[in-house]
Amino acid sequence: MRTLLDNAKSWFLESLLYGDQLRVVVVEGIRADTPESLKVGEHVIQNLHALEPSPRSRRAVVLFSQLVAWQVVDESYTLLDKSEVRDDTSFLSTLARSAYLQYVETHHGWFRDMVGPANHYRLWTERGYRRDHPYRTYYSATEENLTWRCGRTG
Repeated sequence: MRTLLDNAKSWFLESLLYGDQLRVVVVEGIRADTPESLKVGEHVIQNLHALEPSPRSRRAVVLFSQLVAWQVVDESYTLLDKSEVRDDTSFLSTLARSAYLQYVETHHGWFRDMVGPANHYRLWTERGYRRDHPYRTYYSATEENLTWRCGRTG
């Protein structure tokens, strides 16, 4: 599912607001102009550029209505579920089959009679953005393929 979110390199979760609908605000990650070095164990990776919100960043609001269930997951600790059937070509992906969707259908199945069948969407972002957060996202443009690295700073 291609969306306007796919016109950026990266998005950070800025805020969530749940009321009559789920309102998710994401802020664009912009490549820093100045390269940095990142120490990982005994190795130092040179010429990395941090990705973070800047005054030039765009913001996007994603709205979900008629929610049955929603959750925020730090997928850094998640194992790949090979049984999932998903479209991973976009920041906002659709899962045709997932254990989570199966759980919701099993335990909250009455929604089918009220609003119709459920869809499982996954909105991918970097970790939530806070200026005091010790994690940064980097990429290296020196390698043939764009390589994403996440590291702890400070």
